[in-house]
Formats: sequence, C-alpha cells, structure tokens
Amino acid sequence: MKRVIFEMETADPDDFMTLLWLADHPDVELLGVLVTPGSQDQCRLVRWGLDRCGRPEVPIGALHGPSWWATSEGMKARVSGFHEACYGPGIVEHPVGEVAGGPALLAELLRDPEATVLVGAAPKNIGKAFKDVPGLRLARWVQQGGFAGDNLVAEPLEKFRGRLTCPSFNPGGAPRETLALLASPQIEERRFVSKNVCHGVVYTRAMRDALNRRISGRSPRTGLAMMIDALDRYLEDKGTGKAMHDLVAAACALDERVCDFAEVEIYREKGEWGARAMADTHTRISVGFHEERFLDVLGRRSPAERALTPHRAAQVARRARALSMHAARASSGGSSGQAASKARMASRSPPPPTPRSSLCLCSLSSSPPPTSRSVPTTAPATTTPVTTPATITPVLPSTSGGSASGSDGVPTGGGLASRPAASAVVTMPPVSPRPPMTRLDSVSALGPASARALTLAERRACAALHAA
Repeated sequence: MKRVIFEMETADPDDFMTLLWLADHPDVELLGVLVTPGSQDQCRLVRWGLDRCGRPEVPIGALHGPSWWATSEGMKARVSGFHEACYGPGIVEHPVGEVAGGPALLAELLRDPEATVLVGAAPKNIGKAFKDVPGLRLARWVQQGGFAGDNLVAEPLEKFRGRLTCPSFNPGGAPRETLALLASPQIEERRFVSKNVCHGVVYTRAMRDALNRRISGRSPRTGLAMMIDALDRYLEDKGTGKAMHDLVAAACALDERVCDFAEVEIYREKGEWGARAMADTHTRISVGFHEERFLDVLGRRSPAERALTPHRAAQVARRARALSMHAARASSGGSSGQAASKARMASRSPPPPTPRSSLCLCSLSSSPPPTSRSVPTTAPATTTPVTTPATITPVLPSTSGGSASGSDGVPTGGGLASRPAASAVVTMPPVSPRPPMTRLDSVSALGPASARALTLAERRACAALHAA
C-alpha cells in the first residue's frame, strides 16, 4: 500500500483523471490533495471527485489558502471547459467543504515517514513547504516533467530527436523551487517521468480495448470507470487520444517498473531542462516505457480479486450456479420436487411378486392367518372341517420304496416326507399359470389356483393326488 500525497492543477484534464484513478485505487492510501494555485472552483472540483469516489475524508490544501479566493486573481476560473462538459454541472454546484493552506497541510502530512509526494503540476506547494518548514523530510518525490535527451534515450520520439534539452511545463512553472528540491538532502529519492517518454503514451482505441480486456468480468471501481469515461469522451470530442502524462507518473509512483530509469543530474540551461548521467544523486529520470505493465497497473485488481486465482474463480462460479439452480427449484415449490423424486424412486423399485397358487395338500393349524384373505371356517361335507392356518406343512406322497430325493429337492423315497414352510407363500421363479384343479377343494380356500403359478414340486404332488 502506497501512501500518496497528490499535487495537481486543472488546466490539463489528465490531472483530474489521475486524481479519480488514485482516489479509490486498491493499492493507494491517498493522504491528501494539494491544488495549484488553489482557486475555489479548483477546490470544488477536487472535492466533488473525492466525494464521488467515496473519499470525503481526504483533506484538500490550496497553495494560497481560501482567503485568496476573495482577491481578483483568486476569483479567476481555472477549471477547463472540458471538465464541465464531461462531468456535468454538478462540479460547479458541489459544496467545496473545508480547505487548508497547501504548504502547511503538506508539512503535517509528511510526518508519515513513508509518504510519496506525486506532483502533476509545477511543484509550488512542495517547494514552499520545504522553504517554510526547516528540517522537513520526504521519502520520495515523483515529478511529472523534465527532459531526457538523445544522450539517455535509445529511441527518442521523432519530435525530440537530436535534442539534449527542452522546455518542460511543470518544472518551468516553478524553476527555483524545482532546483532547490533537486539539491535538498532532505529528500531521499527523486523520480522524474520525462516528457520524452510520457508524450509517447497516448490513449487510443487499441489501448482502450487492451484496458477493457484487463477489467472484463468485473465491475470497475468508480474512479477507474470515471477515468476511462473521461478518456473516451476526450477521444470522441477531439478526434485524437489524450497524452497520459500524469497517469504515467502516477503508475510509476505505484510501480517503478512501468518505466526504465537512469540515475542522472537534472539541470536547467537557457530556460530548458536536460539530464546527464551521474551516480549518487538519488535522482532518476525515465528513459524507457513498458505499455503492458502500465496497463496492468491501471487496471489492477483489488487484493481480494487478486487472491481469487483462475482455478478458484472457476470453482466459485460452479458453486454459484449450483446454488442458483437450487434456489430456482425451491422457489418453484418444494412439494412438487419431492413428488418428482418419489416418482423416480418408485420407477426404480422392483415390481411386486406375482401371486402364486397355494400348496396342494396342507395341514392347517387353528391359529388365525397373518393375511387378510377371507377363509371359510368349514370345509365341504366330504372333508374334515378346515381351520385357519398359521403355518403350512406340505405333505408329499411316496411314489417308490426309496427315500432319495430328486435333483429338484423333492423327496422321491417311500413313505410320507414332510418339511416345514416359513409361510403360506413360497417365493419361486414365476411360471405360466395353470387352470384350477376341481379336486383340491381344501386348497381352494386359499384362493383360485388359476390366479397363481405352481412350482414343479407342487405340480407333482397335485398330479399324484388326482391319480389317487
């Protein structure tokens, strides 16, 4: 997490775009905003942007303080017409809120030993603070501006080819403050993002598509979305892309790998700025640029989003779909779903057993039957009265003198053999039903034989009884 203090102006639209991008960036703790020169309309615009990004607590400092607003210079409009056209009339109606003196606010904020001061304007607030407060120290100063010539840049832009020095708007707006800050031993590190590099970074449709690919699949944070909208509006209105000077400097403040830097001495000569290689100056200037890394920083995800790896994201997506389907089934009625489930289970259950014919000869006990079938309490006149059976014992006649059993387990030996049955219905493989046997009056009480299938042993027994 980078602790950043941003000094800006509002003549060029990219300063305010940079503020929006920084305000709710997941890797930035915005400590304060300093405005140069700090008119009321400038401070109102800044307050509107911070409120829109959910950062109303961020303090604002104006170079000359709010008392300057009553002067003729302080009453001049300093917000470009692009801002109102892009963001609407709300920026001129929004309450400005509390505004402090910029240099005093900066001195207070620099109690943080790890703060970075990012400057997208002439360094007037930071210059005055170091002049007014002896002993003030700063960990890192990142300045947009300066110039790296052919002696440092291997592939200079065509318009700067062959030059060693060049005018630079931001340092040129406060040359004495810039030189004093370059010489100050109280600033540990200095980074200049030179115009020979950042002037080549222009927002185009191809860059927009590449940035959109990086943020696809998620809703971009407010500041990032507003920045993209403003860049798109500029591209549509002007017909040409916006040079992203301050956004490149801000990206370098978060990740210096966006640019290649060389350690140099920065100098001013005849109103122009240049740089020459020199060691131990603690001052570096950009000499190269990496667009892919820049776009990665611009569209960087929050820590929670970065922790969600592609594999984990796929798992979360599958789980979300499952929960969505479950919720849809629940909302359509749980009872219908349960009924459908029971129907599916019933279709998988085996069919009920086919009814079988009763045994041919049975000795019936007097205990009541376990089933609900109606059984006559008396037998026909030619037979012994029949009582309701509880157990059924088949009695099989002998057909020979031996007592061996056949291969089907039915006794074939002499005498009567008996075996107990566990129940009146014997579970056997189903066979074709047979017509009823009229002579089996005692068995007919258990149900019509035509409705049941007979086993092989039962058929043999019945045949022997019929022959007798």
